[in-house]
Amino acid sequence: MKALNIAYFFSVSSDYLGGADHTLFMQALLMGSRHNVIAVLPCDKAGKVNEKLRRKCEISGLEYRGFAYDAAIAIRSVNLVDYKRDFEKIEHFVTQERIDILHSVQINPVVEYISRKYGIPHVMNIYSLEEWEWRVPCPDVFPRYVSCDSEFYLNKWMKYLNCRGKCVRVYDEIGIQKQRSGEKFPVVIGGAGLICEYKNQLEIIKAVELVVKKGRKIRLILAGEDDLPYAAGCRAYMQRHQLQDWVQLAGFIDNMKEFFGEIDVFICGSRRESFPASVVEAVSCNIPVISTPVAGIPEILTDGENAYLSRGYSAGELAEAIERFLDDSETGKVSGILAGEQRTYEACFSAGAVREQLQGLYDEMLERAGEDKRMWNMAGCEGEILRLVRQMERAGSDQEDIRLTYDRLLYLYQIKENIAGKQCYIWGAGRWGRLTRLIFKYWIEDLEIMAFVDQNRSNSIDGISVIGKEEMEIRENVAVLISFVKGQQEAVAYLEDKNMEIMENIFIIA
Repeated sequence: MKALNIAYFFSVSSDYLGGADHTLFMQALLMGSRHNVIAVLPCDKAGKVNEKLRRKCEISGLEYRGFAYDAAIAIRSVNLVDYKRDFEKIEHFVTQERIDILHSVQINPVVEYISRKYGIPHVMNIYSLEEWEWRVPCPDVFPRYVSCDSEFYLNKWMKYLNCRGKCVRVYDEIGIQKQRSGEKFPVVIGGAGLICEYKNQLEIIKAVELVVKKGRKIRLILAGEDDLPYAAGCRAYMQRHQLQDWVQLAGFIDNMKEFFGEIDVFICGSRRESFPASVVEAVSCNIPVISTPVAGIPEILTDGENAYLSRGYSAGELAEAIERFLDDSETGKVSGILAGEQRTYEACFSAGAVREQLQGLYDEMLERAGEDKRMWNMAGCEGEILRLVRQMERAGSDQEDIRLTYDRLLYLYQIKENIAGKQCYIWGAGRWGRLTRLIFKYWIEDLEIMAFVDQNRSNSIDGISVIGKEEMEIRENVAVLISFVKGQQEAVAYLEDKNMEIMENIFIIA
């Protein structure tokens, strides 16, 4: 087999390291035993790369380079203004290294542009979306191949993009094989991942509280970045309910081997996820898994056979699954679950299994490399986006405002026809509210702004009234443009209670 030159493009230049980048890192490491691989790490403006990724590359001996580029986690944050900014340096790297395969995570316009220009196959590791995001008109910024760790989201993405793809399961191997020590109290339950709403850690905490109140001796450790408002809400709940003796938010843990060595069972409470890499890490350690039935989990894990699955996502349902595990631990039945778990790991997640899955994808991409003849300009609206930026500059908008809008302009271009002709409220009278009005002033000339909506402001802005949310007249042909970040979900829920619907008459802008 010919050794390929493969470049793996990561997504985050900050010091955050999430599951998507970790999965790509493990894929690069895995294929490095067969091919020539280079990890490409994004830089910030000062040229600094993600330190967590850099350390992982250096410890593993994985060759890496650093370049400035943008990657978007969602369609509504794709930057088509700046994406050619550092194109020449990356183009030089790709051509000098004679790259055969481009493999990226998240939406990476620079990599896709190079793919089209030079006819180099490009595959993107896709991710989960909120249900309403599938209704955003699909922009032409995606590659023709996607890789996914669940059939559930693979099928959704292939339909959305009209593209090809393959389910490539998560590969991970922590390097420890835990041996159960019989009865051990308290039982330590561990969870890992960014502390955020869709990972649902607050329900896990409440589930542990329910089990503790029944006299079961357990303790919970949650590892992961914990600086978002959701994490603050988790801490506040723990304090109000005096759970500090049973629940610990441990923050980001660099040494996951140490973390898995400390826990007895792993728990995943996610509401939206493709297939959690942390679950595979636990399985690789011979640690039993409790999980919600999120996305691809039921494709691999079966309650009572190789895992403990909750019926749903609530604290009560998670508590039931925890108690089933505790009962099986006391009777010894958990050993049968672990045996099934290990068979699952070898068949689906082991190095050999995942390497062949990924190799099969690369082989197909190379066989069909000449079929993609799409134009370089991708979305087809770059000219209009740049004209809007120039209009904003002529209107006297400052550079900070303009730059803030860069990663929204493609998305707003995609949805502007949905908004045209409606009477609109702009919910949010701060910077994003003013920018929303300015952008749509140029794109939708006859847009009628009924009022700004903001509980914390009064009077008017540029002659437009500022009102409270209760004063909105919700009727046919009225749209609400949500132009603030914190509290978006609460605002959507408020409007949905009034029979409004996202992408019909609710539009998230900020």
